[in-house]
Amino acid sequence: MIDIVKTFGFVPGRRTFCALFTRMHFNINGQPVGEKKVTRLMQELNLFPNLRHKDAYKGQATYNHPYYNVNDYVKRYFRQDPRKVILTDITYISYNGNKNISYLCVFKDAFTNEILGWHISKRMDVTLVERAYCMMMDLHEKEIEKACKYMKENGKKPYVYIHSDNGSQYLSTEFREILEDDGFIQSVSRRGNSLDNAPMESFFWKNEIYSK
Repeated sequence: MIDIVKTFGFVPGRRTFCALFTRMHFNINGQPVGEKKVTRLMQELNLFPNLRHKDAYKGQATYNHPYYNVNDYVKRYFRQDPRKVILTDITYISYNGNKNISYLCVFKDAFTNEILGWHISKRMDVTLVERAYCMMMDLHEKEIEKACKYMKENGKKPYVYIHSDNGSQYLSTEFREILEDDGFIQSVSRRGNSLDNAPMESFFWKNEIYSK
């Protein structure tokens, strides 16, 4: 549900959640998710339906301005070489009987499966992403530079992709400028295509980070 909120940029109502779960073939213990179950989950996660919020860019919805038009350069070709495709995503961790939620942002090397940087926060905003990114750069900047140098020495155009879904945090002007200044190429999954960032999303599931 948190991923749906992140993608849409607002909290849908219970009927919209149900329709999306049906479209995604999502179920719990083999059973379809009904409106009563969705209502209970929304209460546990403190999610309240609201209209999609506007941003300062010509009053358009967050995911509907020119900065949303980022290409999917990776095209599911994840395992290219170390430090060439870096995946990132945000998930939530619930605790205290699902009464409290924190958000986790992770940057992961798609080739080595190594976690390069991460950060946990009470707020799912661009600062969460930036701090996880800063950890990655503090720990692995020289390795990334070395990978680019190796490509250049072998007659290839240096590149490193930072690949994410189309959450507003990743499409923010602030974060995109950071990537551009550091020489990264931003790649974004197509809307409604979770497989475009499957290795990152599956990491959360395999490690049971999503609460049940």
